Amino acid sequence: MPSTFSTPIDKFEFQLLIGPEWIKVEVPPQSPDLTNPAAFLALAVFIHQPTEGVLSIAGRPGYTDGTVLDWLEFLAHGERFEVQAYMPFQMGDRQAASCIAVQINNDARVKLRCAALEDGGNLLTITAMAPEEKWPGFGEMVDPIMASFALTRPAGQTVPLTRDDTSGVERSAANIEHSTSNVERSTSNVQQSQAEMDDPIDAAQYSPPGAQAPSGDIHTYAEFALSDNESTLLPDDPINANFRNLGAGLAPNILSIDRPARFATIGAGAIAALLRVPLGWNAIDDGRRTLIFDRQNDVQINFTLLAPDHNDVEEIFSSILRDIAEANPEAKYQRLDLDGLPAMVVRGQIIDGAPIEQAYVLKPLPHAPGQFLKVRMSGPASQLVRGGNLLELMLRDLQFAGQ
Repeated sequence: MPSTFSTPIDKFEFQLLIGPEWIKVEVPPQSPDLTNPAAFLALAVFIHQPTEGVLSIAGRPGYTDGTVLDWLEFLAHGERFEVQAYMPFQMGDRQAASCIAVQINNDARVKLRCAALEDGGNLLTITAMAPEEKWPGFGEMVDPIMASFALTRPAGQTVPLTRDDTSGVERSAANIEHSTSNVERSTSNVQQSQAEMDDPIDAAQYSPPGAQAPSGDIHTYAEFALSDNESTLLPDDPINANFRNLGAGLAPNILSIDRPARFATIGAGAIAALLRVPLGWNAIDDGRRTLIFDRQNDVQINFTLLAPDHNDVEEIFSSILRDIAEANPEAKYQRLDLDGLPAMVVRGQIIDGAPIEQAYVLKPLPHAPGQFLKVRMSGPASQLVRGGNLLELMLRDLQFAGQ
C-alpha cells in the first residue's frame, strides 16, 4: 500500500509506494524566493543508502506560458543537465514530462531522472539521482516508485503536456499562450507575487500567483547593458584610445543603435560579421580577433576565425587543452552541446594570479563549409553564467558577411 506524506503545503500532500530501506529526511522550514523562476519549495527528500541514491519532491507555481515539457526543458537548462533524452512518464492515471540526464557535482557524474507534473497551475518535480556507475540498478528500482506518486487532493491538469497535446486539457487563459519555441527561458523579468509563501506556516492556502517564465528571447541585451548610450564603443573612449595608441586594435564601426533595447550593432572586421553588443561594453578589433568586454573587465568574449585547415573539432579542443595544461595542469574541463554547437567549459585556471573560468564554442560558418568561428568567454567563476548567457544571445544574433 502507498504511504501518505504531509508537506508544508496541504494541497501537495502525496502518496508514494516506497520501501523501508529508504530514509525520509526532515525538510527544514523554508521561505523560497519565488520571484526566481528556478526556485522551489522542497516537499520531501528520501535517501537510499546502499546506492547513495536520493529521491526529492518539490513544488512551485507554474509558469504563465509554455507546456509542461517546456517547463522541464527550462529547468534542465538552468541546472546545466546533460540531457540524454526527454520522454513522457506515467504516474498512475496522470502523465508527466521527464528527462534522463547527467549532472556534474564536484567532478562526480550523477545520473538522474526528473519528472515534471502540472496540477491546478502548480508545477511539481520528482527527481531521482545516484552516482552514474550505480544508476543501472538504481534506475530500475526507482522508476516504479516515481510512477506511484499521486497527490491525495489533485486539482487536475490545466496545461498541455506538449505542443501536440490535444487531450482536451481544460486550459486556463493564463496558461494557454505556449507558442514560443525556445526552451531556454529568460529569468530576468519575472513578475510574481510570493505573499502566500512569505511564511511557510501560513502557506496551507497556497495557490499559484501566476509566475512567468518569459517567452521569446533567451535573454535581452538590456539585461547586460551597463549604459544608456554608445560612448564606450566610440573611438575617443579612453579605453579604446589606449588600445589604439598601443597598436592593439581599433573600435569597430557602429552600424546601428537600438536605444530602447540597449544594444548596438557593430561591424566586426576580424570575423567579417555583424555583432550586437550591449551598451556600456567595449569592443576592440585588431584584424585577427574581435574582443568584447565590460568596463570592470569581469567578462571577455573573444571571437576568432580559424583557418580552413583547422576543421577537426576534437583536435581543436585537444589543442586548447594542451595549451592550458602547460600553465594549469590541474584545470578541469567539461564538453557540452550548446544549441547544437560543440562547446567546452574549463575550470580551475590561474591567470595573472587570479582564478579564471572559460567557455569555448565552435560555430560553423554557413557560407564556408568546414570553417569555424572560435569563441572564448573568460571571467571569474561568479561571472561564468552571466557571460555564458550573453554569449548565447550574441551567437544567436550574429550575422556573417555573405550569409
